[in-house]
Amino acid sequence: IIEKTSFVGTSIEFNDTTIATLPENRLFSIGALRITGLSMNPNTHIFSVDQLFSRSLQANSWMASDGVLNVQRLVNELKTLSSEEPQTASKPWTVKVADIDIDEYLVNYWDFSLERDAHYSLGPMRLAMKGLETTMGQKAGLDFSAKLGENSGISVKGEFQLVPLVADAEIVIQGIDLRQFQPYIDAQSWVD
Repeated sequence: IIEKTSFVGTSIEFNDTTIATLPENRLFSIGALRITGLSMNPNTHIFSVDQLFSRSLQANSWMASDGVLNVQRLVNELKTLSSEEPQTASKPWTVKVADIDIDEYLVNYWDFSLERDAHYSLGPMRLAMKGLETTMGQKAGLDFSAKLGENSGISVKGEFQLVPLVADAEIVIQGIDLRQFQPYIDAQSWVD
């Protein structure tokens, strides 16, 4: 049993240098991460966190010219490292996170599988949640906002529950420029 443990870390970073042409070979880096009140009880199968606080994350993902995402390759490599036999199913764990406060997140995505390469940036992102639980019918407060490129954005504010997945939220999408998706349209059309 782990009770009320805290984790504070800064400057966590993982890199991938398999594609030399990327402007950024960093998979992700986190400028600040604090997890407080972490508890885990294997008898009751409850994992809980009082607060998850994070600032300044940058994550980079790309699809290689062969159509494989870098994250797929990483997950497959991790699976091959694990030689353990699958365990039999047991009682599912309940996860509870009382407070999530995430800000200044940026996710970059490159697609090298198209005739013309595509690049998208989502961020800065902000996420605030209260009362997140995997318990049946438990509602959580949600406040999310992000920019897509320079002039587009999305925000979601309201309540949702994970089990079953239900949401009551106001979603605002602004200024989406469809021209940024032209590399995908080119791949599907004969128009020049």
